[in-house]
Amino acid sequence: MSIEANDQDGHEIGGGGLILVRRVRELMGLLATYSVFVDGEERAKLRVGKVSAISVAAGRRVVEIRHGTYGSPKLEVEAGPGVPVSLACGGVVPGITGPSGRQMLRGPKDK
Repeated sequence: MSIEANDQDGHEIGGGGLILVRRVRELMGLLATYSVFVDGEERAKLRVGKVSAISVAAGRRVVEIRHGTYGSPKLEVEAGPGVPVSLACGGVVPGITGPSGRQMLRGPKDK
């Protein structure tokens, strides 16, 4: 699995945290790119099998995955120094079900 650091917009880690979003390997949507939004701002784009490391300020953050008109429900996470928040996304991931009935985003509490 390869890693893409997506903090080219100058977002500072400071005393903040890190959100890791992994896109699972699957045939469905193989050529599609998913957009990762944190607090309503697009922070990364993910292809199949990739991981994005997103630096955020400490505190509660809202993460959402979008692809065209499809998207995940908004997932609230607590970011802070020390331990990164790890999330997985894909067309069919056990966890939260999106508006289309397909599962898009899984958080640490959804195992």
